[in-house]
Amino acid sequence: MSIEEIICTQYSQTFEDNFKNDMVIGRLAAQKYADNLLYGDEANVVMPGRVAMNDWDGGDLEYPEKITSSIVKIKVNKGKQVNFELERDKEIQMEQDLSNGQFTLVDEYISDARYQFRDAVDAALGALYPFAGYVLDDGGSDIILTPDNAFDVLSFMKAKFARGNNGSAWVNNKMAAIFPPEAIAVMLGMSYLQYTESQVKDKATGFVTEKAGWRIYESNNIVSPAANSYRPLFGIEGGSLACVIQKDMALVPYMRDESLNKAFKGGAVYGVSAPRADKFGTAKISITLNLS
Repeated sequence: MSIEEIICTQYSQTFEDNFKNDMVIGRLAAQKYADNLLYGDEANVVMPGRVAMNDWDGGDLEYPEKITSSIVKIKVNKGKQVNFELERDKEIQMEQDLSNGQFTLVDEYISDARYQFRDAVDAALGALYPFAGYVLDDGGSDIILTPDNAFDVLSFMKAKFARGNNGSAWVNNKMAAIFPPEAIAVMLGMSYLQYTESQVKDKATGFVTEKAGWRIYESNNIVSPAANSYRPLFGIEGGSLACVIQKDMALVPYMRDESLNKAFKGGAVYGVSAPRADKFGTAKISITLNLS
């Protein structure tokens, strides 16, 4: 198999599975990966269903109901492309690695393109904060986040969700709070926030810790609308936002006229939405980092 075939095959085979695992803000979204997706399309995404519960007097049960779920239409109106060249010395090194059964350099090229696309989708989801149904602030202004009030932010937002949508906005063991690195730096000053060995391993996927019922994640795709101001996100994993993503960002090998190096190009489209404002929250926070 040629270098071109190996790179394209490896990328195609690892794109969807690794993409799902790599997203952070995307954890809040019901995700759909579709074949043959085109810019301008509309795609249906199924949001999680809910079982109805009724009063019971001990007698006959009511007729069963179908689990209700909502289907939302997502406009595919965003896209990203990759177009990179494989220099001859890198190609030779790849061939040597592959002859020894190693895929280090191949994975390097593949992961870089995938991570950039992942960040683009995560950033688009992060920009949906204006659609949040629950907003925590200080009388309309930013809350100045400190180690002393960080737990209050988590617990007050939990209260908003617990009361929201007749109690269905809070789902135990599925709640995620996503903060920017600056907020995590402040929160690390809290005495109750300490890494365990397993949490350090999870740090690569953004997971930090779990407190006040929230699984806390770190993402540099949290929006900063102004200097030192941030909009962390809160919601149900897989149940607050929605996104549709082209299933396979296929790479196409080609040769540029002015070069003998191999080149690869490819593109993928996607769309995002915030269909469940009643299960989606943000906070207005301000952070100033200093060492004193």
